[in-house]
Amino acid sequence: NQASAQGANDAVLVKDGEVTEATSANIFAVIAGVIVTPPKTTSLLHGITRDVVVELAREHGLPIEERCLLPTELASADEVFISSSTMETWPVGLIDGNPVGNGEPGLIWQKVDDLFQTFKLT
Repeated sequence: NQASAQGANDAVLVKDGEVTEATSANIFAVIAGVIVTPPKTTSLLHGITRDVVVELAREHGLPIEERCLLPTELASADEVFISSSTMETWPVGLIDGNPVGNGEPGLIWQKVDDLFQTFKLT
């Protein structure tokens, strides 16, 4: 409700000081060229699209880590994107009113989305 009241499309959830997910999507951050996403735990939505994104990144040699993601890392990430069955992969342009990277969809998200769109056709 807080995010909606501030005009945001979604919110990032943080538990015990760690980013877990968005309200109905998994979250990925690109930090120094590495895709980082929180690991699967009981506190995390086990998304089918998330699993496909992780698998595609690994299969195509994109560096990816499943590890704790801190809010400070998210705030300074080069790119942030979310994934869900209904939205597939979607770039995040603003976090707390601040642009992510240059505020435009990033090259790594574009690569991930291209891989996902190709995967859907097979």
